[in-house]
Amino acid sequence: MHLSLNVKKGEGVELSKQYKIGIFYPVFILINSDGDIITRWDSYYGAKRFINTLNRALSDMTTIKERLNRFRIKPSLYDALFLAKYHADIYEHLQAVEYYRQAQMLNTNKMENYYFEIFSNTANAAWNEKITFEDVLPVADTAIKSNDNNPVKIVKIVRVISNLSRKLFKTDQIEKYLRYGLDASANNPNPSMIKANNQLKIDFALYVRKDTAEAIKIKKETLGPNWENNPDKFYSFSKWCLDRKVNLEEAERYVRRAESMAEPGEFKAGVLSVLADICYCRGKTDEAIKYINIVIAQDADKDKYKQQLKKYQESKAKK
Repeated sequence: MHLSLNVKKGEGVELSKQYKIGIFYPVFILINSDGDIITRWDSYYGAKRFINTLNRALSDMTTIKERLNRFRIKPSLYDALFLAKYHADIYEHLQAVEYYRQAQMLNTNKMENYYFEIFSNTANAAWNEKITFEDVLPVADTAIKSNDNNPVKIVKIVRVISNLSRKLFKTDQIEKYLRYGLDASANNPNPSMIKANNQLKIDFALYVRKDTAEAIKIKKETLGPNWENNPDKFYSFSKWCLDRKVNLEEAERYVRRAESMAEPGEFKAGVLSVLADICYCRGKTDEAIKYINIVIAQDADKDKYKQQLKKYQESKAKK
């Protein structure tokens, strides 16, 4: 039996909480007749992949509850990895870390390790403010050391550390990680590594050299020729500036252009949201309130926009 639900309407709202749906859609959950979860996965990549995933799930109808009990009695690598991924998928990242650690202890293949997964879930826990930034650093050190022959993973670890440090205002602690990433991505002809190297150079200029002008210069170079006339690119540039709280005057000019060119819909709502935040950061709270109210009127289901409005109104009330 197949049941399709909209998690934002009717009984879907309550079920989304019960089954911890999260923010990535679609989510597929396989349950037994008692409503116990067997497995879950998100995203849709075509019929063939979906059918293969479903067939794998149907080949083992053990529920999560049964698997947890079985693991307590007789731990196995397969169950440890299954439970780790399950907890990661429902945003219980610290539980996922524990199962990945147990998987590492149960693992007999010396050519494989789970330190990257342990790091990723530890960083996600910090992102959601379950642990501190300082708790992540020794885990990052272990993951980098354990993947010293894998530049792709090292760069991923460093990018996560950089983004996390910006969110938690800890960018003064990341110089050595940026150097790891720059060394790992240097002289690599792979386009994704070239892109990563440029991103790390920007972060190094911004957070280590404290050279905002140089960081902006490199960022603009990465956008390609004629980027100033491409709404997607100059909007993304504005958002980049907002995220880092730099160059906000120019960012506002570009995002206003993007807003004037955007068709009504989700993209325009996002552009207006960024414009509102830039106005707020520049001390123009009344304008910020005006723009976010326009967004809410167009898309009232977005809780994040209502949270933005609340933040602006509370700030204004304190003045």
